[in-house]
Amino acid sequence: MTQRGKGAAPKFCSVDCFTRNVQQVERLLESVIVRGKSESVILCGPPGCGKTAIIEGALSTYVADKTFSKTFQCVYLDGAVEGDIKSSVESILRQTSPEVIIRPKGGIAGSLSDKLKEMCDILKHLSTEKKTRKGFIFVIDCLEGFIEEDNQLLLYTLFESSRENDIPVCVIGVSRILDVLEKMEKRVKSRFSQRVICVSADLFGSFAEFRQAFAFVLRKRLPTLSTSQVQQFSKIENVEQTLKNLHSYRRDWNTLYRFVELTAACTGSQLTSANFDDVTQRAFILMFPDAVKSAVSDLPYLQLALLFCCVMFVKVQQESAFNYNMIREVYMTSVRQKKSNSFKFSDSMVVEAFHDLESCGVLRTVSKGGENIGPREYKLLTLTISELQIVELAGSKEFLNGLPTDLQLLATECRQTCLL
Repeated sequence: MTQRGKGAAPKFCSVDCFTRNVQQVERLLESVIVRGKSESVILCGPPGCGKTAIIEGALSTYVADKTFSKTFQCVYLDGAVEGDIKSSVESILRQTSPEVIIRPKGGIAGSLSDKLKEMCDILKHLSTEKKTRKGFIFVIDCLEGFIEEDNQLLLYTLFESSRENDIPVCVIGVSRILDVLEKMEKRVKSRFSQRVICVSADLFGSFAEFRQAFAFVLRKRLPTLSTSQVQQFSKIENVEQTLKNLHSYRRDWNTLYRFVELTAACTGSQLTSANFDDVTQRAFILMFPDAVKSAVSDLPYLQLALLFCCVMFVKVQQESAFNYNMIREVYMTSVRQKKSNSFKFSDSMVVEAFHDLESCGVLRTVSKGGENIGPREYKLLTLTISELQIVELAGSKEFLNGLPTDLQLLATECRQTCLL
């Protein structure tokens, strides 16, 4: 294998949990590319756990090596897009032999059996020609899309063609369904040699691994920077703290890649921490939107005023449960203290707005009471939103600027009450 040049960007992230899986796939590729054998494997795991990154890491050594790069060809299929066998065969023919006859509308001429035969003939020709001796790596994303009857015929044909014509083939299936192998026909299932790699969703167990992965992805995103520059940046106090917060929320590749893109966009190629606080604010808003806070900020003015009253009642009275009459008293006190009548409404409207908070999930029923206790407004309710969420929301200038003056004052009063 060729050695990486000094200071070159690493081919794959070398954290232990990732390296083990890469090495397993790399051994299979070596068997196909170097020894001319046929292999198969399925990578299973939830979205974002690094299945595609594992394959890219295993392939990277051979793709970068001029000696081996001409001895194999990767063919990519997607079960979610190329769901039927005709589309799959056409995709294989286009990738392996672009000169095949194309119809005016883009389809490849011939019946399904003709296409399958042409596919097998092309694979055999490319594999047996001395000048173009090749192995084939079939990377099949959304493998679950290929377990329908017709598509199992495609998989079976690939395996049979490999066996009969001595074609080195490696089929790498990628799926988020753990038991995808059990749903296959016996003739196809047996060809996968019962080899399944389950990739954990909790990819980065330790923070050290997570920071190492961040540095790796950032280095790939900004290849002009040295490894030491990236590592030093990841150890800056506010950067490190943000990474720790991110690690406590999510530990998957998708989150890491999105955060790196925001980091690169906001800091630039100089990679300074001057704008990093802005990065973190944008990142957590985009990647971890607070559904409750989003719902609250969209509430009509009267419902919002009542919600602030609920929060203040809970904080002042140190009572987690309340009913409509209790909150109405807090609301009327606030109305009397305000100079304007911007959110003074009739009793019927206030009752309806209060019950709207319950229906939209901001309030939760904890006790309905007995039959003789009274009407609906006497049942006890509790908040489903925390004081911290209210404090953050009421402290947002963007949020406050969109409110009437009296409601701004009530929001500020609510925030100050919570901070006491």
